[in-house]
Amino acid sequence: MRFIAVFSQQNDYHAVGFDELADAADFLLGGYQDAQLVPCGTYDVLTDETIHVDTGLFEPDTDAGELIRQTARTYFNKAVSRNQE
Repeated sequence: MRFIAVFSQQNDYHAVGFDELADAADFLLGGYQDAQLVPCGTYDVLTDETIHVDTGLFEPDTDAGELIRQTARTYFNKAVSRNQE
């Protein structure tokens, strides 16, 4: 897993990991339009870069990149912990 897609569902942030950026983007932008998911962006585990999806979700003073980064890192750390058990 290199790319992590971050989304909001009912004001709670979640993440899902993917090997390819295209798969993460498909998940955010097309695959789950009917599931009431609001795309936030993607996080690259190797480069620590975020790509923000501008949906109007974030308040002007919110650092969207940092929110995506924190949510993705939490998801990634939990995934790594589960794999080590």
